[in-house]
Amino acid sequence: GLVTLKLLDSNPEWYFMLDKTGKVMAKELQAIFNKKSIPVCINRIGSMFSVHFTEGQVTNYTESAACDHKRFNAYFHHMLKNGVYLPPSSYESWFFNIRLEWDQVEKILDISQTFEI
Repeated sequence: GLVTLKLLDSNPEWYFMLDKTGKVMAKELQAIFNKKSIPVCINRIGSMFSVHFTEGQVTNYTESAACDHKRFNAYFHHMLKNGVYLPPSSYESWFFNIRLEWDQVEKILDISQTFEI
């Protein structure tokens, strides 16, 4: 933990990079699901975000519990089958690190475009 904090302190540009990755990923996933008419709520702070298949906002446990968990499960397994390991529960958040390359972001988005349910 201390080493991580020292590295972050020495490389403040990493925060910008992480935020940019999170912003692009959330925006593009939202567009993909909108195009497919799949209701989704994507909550994001920096490089941490969560995907909830629902029509409304998700700001608490009750709203999260009301989401379409079967759809999330199908999405998780679709992504896993195609080489992308996501958090296995819609109650969990995604986290990116500075080693995530843009071609990997594109792969996640490309595979998400092939998701059907």
